Amino acid sequence: DAQKIRRLAAREGSLDGASRGRVAILGALSAILFMIEIPVVAFYKLDVSTLPALLGAFSMGPMAGLAILLIKNVFGLFHSTSMYVGELADFIMTCAMLIPAVLVYQRKKSRMGALISLAIGSVAMIIVAAMVNAFLLFPMLTKAMPSLEFILTSTVPFNLLKAGLNSASILLLYKPVVNGLRRAGLLPAATAKGSAKIGVTAFAGLLLVTCILFV
Repeated sequence: DAQKIRRLAAREGSLDGASRGRVAILGALSAILFMIEIPVVAFYKLDVSTLPALLGAFSMGPMAGLAILLIKNVFGLFHSTSMYVGELADFIMTCAMLIPAVLVYQRKKSRMGALISLAIGSVAMIIVAAMVNAFLLFPMLTKAMPSLEFILTSTVPFNLLKAGLNSASILLLYKPVVNGLRRAGLLPAATAKGSAKIGVTAFAGLLLVTCILFV
């Protein structure tokens, strides 16, 4: 039936018509959020445009998440202030978080699985972000290499804050959003019921509050 076809398509990494529609909507939302930035440190600005891509990837698979991310960054080119380098860097760094997180989550679809997958994705993003800043952003924008001190005291803490904010938001929003979409018939029913983990939810709430206080 239709639900089996959707599940098979998700496993194979392809997108059916309904999924493409959801990708377009989430991509547009992500592009809008990409324009809302909060200055944090140096030239780094915080935004939550990664959330729609993570939601799409967790609910529809990594190809959906990458498509949403691509839509966001293509639209970002039209209002780029970094000669398109910032959009390329954002795509690379977000992929570094999204891909490992979703691949791990697909093996263990539970609250604890989501927490572990996001932790792995966050570590990957922080490492990749440090390299992208050192070898792409700074050389392209300033014609100079950043100091190791700047990377460790500004780049790494900023991306730790960004990863924490995104991870906490996903842990709190994913289940309510996906359950709502399933009740509306926009996503297939779950094949198995995951147990609610109050500890994971409490940790996500505490992490979110901590990140907000640091902004």
